[in-house]
Amino acid sequence: MKEKAITLKLTPLSPIHIGGHEQQLGGGADFIFHNNRCYVIDEHKLIQVLEKGKLIERFISVVEGTSRLNLAQFLNISSLSKNECNQLLSSISAYSCRSPSTNRIRPFIRNAYAQPYIPGTALKGALRTATLYCFVKSMSPAQKSEIVSRIDENLNRGKSREERRKELGDFLDEYFQKFELYYEGKKINETTPQETDLFRAIEISDSEPLDKNSLSIKEVRMVSLTSKNNWKFSRRRKKGGETQNPIRVYPECLLQRPIELKVKFDTVLLSRLQKPKDVDMSLKDFVWKRAKTLCPSEFHDEQISEVALAKTLISLSREFAENILEEEKEFFDPLGASTEGNLEKVKVFYKDLSPNLRLGWGSGMLGASIFYLLRQEGASDIIKKIARLFPQYQRRREPYGTLPDGDPIFELFPKTRRVIIEGRNAVSPLGWAKLEIL
Repeated sequence: MKEKAITLKLTPLSPIHIGGHEQQLGGGADFIFHNNRCYVIDEHKLIQVLEKGKLIERFISVVEGTSRLNLAQFLNISSLSKNECNQLLSSISAYSCRSPSTNRIRPFIRNAYAQPYIPGTALKGALRTATLYCFVKSMSPAQKSEIVSRIDENLNRGKSREERRKELGDFLDEYFQKFELYYEGKKINETTPQETDLFRAIEISDSEPLDKNSLSIKEVRMVSLTSKNNWKFSRRRKKGGETQNPIRVYPECLLQRPIELKVKFDTVLLSRLQKPKDVDMSLKDFVWKRAKTLCPSEFHDEQISEVALAKTLISLSREFAENILEEEKEFFDPLGASTEGNLEKVKVFYKDLSPNLRLGWGSGMLGASIFYLLRQEGASDIIKKIARLFPQYQRRREPYGTLPDGDPIFELFPKTRRVIIEGRNAVSPLGWAKLEIL
């Protein structure tokens, strides 16, 4: 395998959160809030401290006697001096970060040692989506029409929403897997889609563990359109309707600090992936063509260099990011101040932004799919069918009315955006970054 590692630098331009909806810390023994910091507990370190203080038996009895342990009260932190408290918290925590006081946070993804990090798969997935987006965008009107027809056919099948969402993703994945695999000049007939996936030849390493001070917990709310020019923060719901309480989420976010990751290309495997005879232009052809235009000096005997591949993926990511950026500006620009607060800082943020990547939670449907491209193609019927795959369109929720077809702002779907909140006002979106080669 011919491999040459290339170092990439990822610099956050707005707070980045990578995690999962199910990964939530509920308080108790998961973390301790103290002096505007959240200390995420390392259970192995905690056990060592409990053993040293001969508190194991007492700890077990307290845990068995309550459904929700308050670790700060158990350790009697309030009775300690400042130095004693800081020393204790440092000795039992995996890391800490600045935080508002809250009972529920959404943690950043962590490794087996409770250390936060940027997974290479997250970056690879973002580059994969951008590559597919630009590939479909480059197609002829007839080819795009065929894709829309196939998506429409998929959405008309009588299956559950979850199955249709999955099949839609599987259909788009085909473009990464439309290859025949050759070895020593002979075609290998028995292959799986995973073996012929173009991005299987691209390996991106995980980052080194992040410093505990590189994370901070932010309050996030959802801006929801009520008309083309008006908005509110999405509310929590209960039986019978909507409450007055905005939905608040508290994710751990990476701020500003540049992160390094390594990327390797298996050029031997890339050479063995060839398009079938019935395919006019494969995704590989598209990437090679873009690379030749972008880096003509990086080609030798029709062999592409690793540097050219890396530059090309970043170029495709930039094109995708710039297109989504324009859409985000169009979303926020018409929105003025309301009783909810104002969005002026978000507008200023987008005015001065020059990213080439959007990553992680908060990217939304536009930043994690080719949905925006379907809208540009005017596939309004497809958009309605895709919208029906989401639960809120099945539950007769305001302000949409009873059916998507009767929604006066339906063409703006998706109508919500996640934003960072400080005080009463939104200050920035999430997930924007700059990716470059070192």
